[in-house]
Amino acid sequence: MFKRIISSIPLFRVAVAFFPLLVAHSVWADSFQVVALSDSAGIGAKAMVLLVWKEAKDAEGFNVYRKDAATASYSKSPVNSAPIRLITDCEAIKRIMPERSEEWEQLSALLQAGLGGSRSSKFRVPGIERRKTYTPCDIGSVSKESSPYQQIQMLAQRYYKVALILGQGYIDRPLTTGSTYWYQIKALRGRREEIVASDIRVVAGVKTLLPAPADVQVTAGDGRVMVTWDSVHNAIGYDVFRRRLPFMLPAIQVNEGVVTTLLTHDLEGDTIIAPRYGMVDFQRYNEAGYPTTHEVNGANVSGPANGVQYQYQVSARNMLGTPGQKSGFSATAKPEDKTPPGLPTDLKVEAVGQTLKITWSQVTLDQMGHVEVAGIKGYDIYRASTVSAIPVTKLNPVIIPQPSLPSQKVEYVDSDPAIISHYGEKEFYYRIRCYDMKNNAGAISAAASGHVDDIYPPDPPDNVDAEGHNTYIRVFWDLNSEPDIESYLIYRSLCHYGRWLPPEQEKRTGIDCGPFVLISEITHTAAKDSASRYGRACFNDLTVPAGSPICYAYWVKAKDKSQNQSGDWPYPNPVKEKTICQRLRDETPPPPPIVSALQARDNEIYIEWVDAPCQDLGAFHVYRAEQETGTYKWVGGVTVVEPPALPVYLTAPFKPAMPCGCDSIPLVPHEGMKSGSFTDKQADPNTIYWYRVTSVDQNGNEHDPQKSVPYSTFTFRSLGAAKPTIILPIGKVATGCGLELKWTPMYNAAEHMGFVVYRSDSETGIYRQISPILQTNTYIDDTIHASVTYWYKIQAFDKLGRTSQLSAPASAIF
Repeated sequence: MFKRIISSIPLFRVAVAFFPLLVAHSVWADSFQVVALSDSAGIGAKAMVLLVWKEAKDAEGFNVYRKDAATASYSKSPVNSAPIRLITDCEAIKRIMPERSEEWEQLSALLQAGLGGSRSSKFRVPGIERRKTYTPCDIGSVSKESSPYQQIQMLAQRYYKVALILGQGYIDRPLTTGSTYWYQIKALRGRREEIVASDIRVVAGVKTLLPAPADVQVTAGDGRVMVTWDSVHNAIGYDVFRRRLPFMLPAIQVNEGVVTTLLTHDLEGDTIIAPRYGMVDFQRYNEAGYPTTHEVNGANVSGPANGVQYQYQVSARNMLGTPGQKSGFSATAKPEDKTPPGLPTDLKVEAVGQTLKITWSQVTLDQMGHVEVAGIKGYDIYRASTVSAIPVTKLNPVIIPQPSLPSQKVEYVDSDPAIISHYGEKEFYYRIRCYDMKNNAGAISAAASGHVDDIYPPDPPDNVDAEGHNTYIRVFWDLNSEPDIESYLIYRSLCHYGRWLPPEQEKRTGIDCGPFVLISEITHTAAKDSASRYGRACFNDLTVPAGSPICYAYWVKAKDKSQNQSGDWPYPNPVKEKTICQRLRDETPPPPPIVSALQARDNEIYIEWVDAPCQDLGAFHVYRAEQETGTYKWVGGVTVVEPPALPVYLTAPFKPAMPCGCDSIPLVPHEGMKSGSFTDKQADPNTIYWYRVTSVDQNGNEHDPQKSVPYSTFTFRSLGAAKPTIILPIGKVATGCGLELKWTPMYNAAEHMGFVVYRSDSETGIYRQISPILQTNTYIDDTIHASVTYWYKIQAFDKLGRTSQLSAPASAIF
């Protein structure tokens, strides 16, 4: 029962203490206390008298004597057949105190707690030791000097069966109902009997009610009422009754078990200076937090509910459990909701544009986990700049109401401009406080944080520039001043005549510079380091192909820590952003062209060539010698210009006035860079000359003429030898890929200087010389491609260098 009483008030702090309960009908002799009780018996039924006393020091047992008149003498023999002593026989104990009875369980628990430290070998299993289970049958093992023994003495003043087992009680029966009896108790000490109590008067079979407790006081709390009263002598416990105002129904008992608690603290946890007997009547709740009932004497009892007025009365019980007289009703107590609501949970912060939306789950329970029956009034929301800051900035001007739908989240949108940051995301921390309908303020919630995205890009870097080096291009720019700059992005594309052309100009110009491609990302720290070394932030582009003749466009973008990039995308803003064109410092000469035609004419020689496209070509130089291995001298040249402009024939080698810039470099080679021609009008007739042609770029870089391929021909006067005829069909070589041409007339050293072979891609197309002067009648053309038709003509030269008419065309395919 003690356990049940304590467990009935688990939700608040009310300290209790168990004291020996004084009993009313007592007689004292040398501080020896006796309780004498009888209970009502029916008409004609035999009655009983219960005597219970405290232990007497050094007493070996007790005898009880009785008389039926005040003036009579006590009987010479005790009414008990044998001295009353501690009972150690287990079966005798079980006859007094049945197993699993309330007294049995209480005494067992006390013995287990006091003696449970010892171990019994008969319960031992190899490797495992088990504690012995103690029962009232082990009461003889308790030392009178021990603390458990003192606790058993206290238990005996509540349960008379414990007193009987201790040898400190006696039931006298059968007795005549309505008769008065007097008792005397003697303690046995050695061979002596010593009176310890006498003249204990009891009316057998008549119930004597204990008086009502006095000074019943009530204190209301939240869903609970503390009831206290003055103690009643002889009471082993109390019952508490409650009625609701305005009273229409009788008061009901609210305590589940007999109340034996001595309260030492009030409902607020403050110490009661003079502890009083009492109990706390409190509202029970189920696991979901809703109010529920508790069972008392088979009836379901609810409350006390907040906002309702109640009155209480109390009665005392004697050792036989007989209820005494009820007290008058107490003053009115009205419990009120004083418990703050619980904490808001599921707090989330979400960026919505340039605002922050804060949501959380509705609070429906108070801090004790009980449903807020009256409901929630609303919420306040607070914002701080750090998680540890005390939230003092309340955002909502009016309370945020509880949503009407139970499952709906509570929501607040913070649109304060102060949460917007131009230089990186700024984290803000939000906390919520809840208020119930009684304006009880809950504790402030845990913090949830969020930030508005920084959507403000940094400014484009200023003063972007570049300089070309032999193997790399260095790009310069000024460092940005924004505090949240993270890095710089270096993009590269191509330039056309010193400019990057956007896609919309492709249709007009036919030039596609292509997209900008990211080639590197430089941290702001690294950029500052480069600025300390070179005076400005810079990046070396080492990915430019060696000897590249074209110009590259560079675009530098700043990126902040929120990943915002300066300027536009995917193309630069022509107004706000600058791109710079630059090329490698050109020290590499272009490759030499290939002579495609070398034609001897009257007093002149016509030279024609083709060249690999190169964007920075400036001119072609022609060199001549009279021997293949002789010294070649410059005889002329021609500038490279974009058609329809006409080239300029040079009278001196090409020398640029200044280093070439990107303004003169096209993205795509034009037709003027692919081929050229020159007429050597200073040739002597009937002289064989060897020619070499070189390319010169706009920086004056020229391939060594001695390393170009030499070609020979000669000059002549008027017509000479007979017209050759190609022998058909044109044959194919046995191995490799080539066509073998044969013609007539036969070579005659006395008549002929030799023959020259010309070739074209079509019968009526341009025929270009493909052979030197041949002093034979056969020629193998091994510069062909399979499955392509080629057309050929042959021309003869007499001893004076005069040419014959070209032969009729002949075709062949390999």
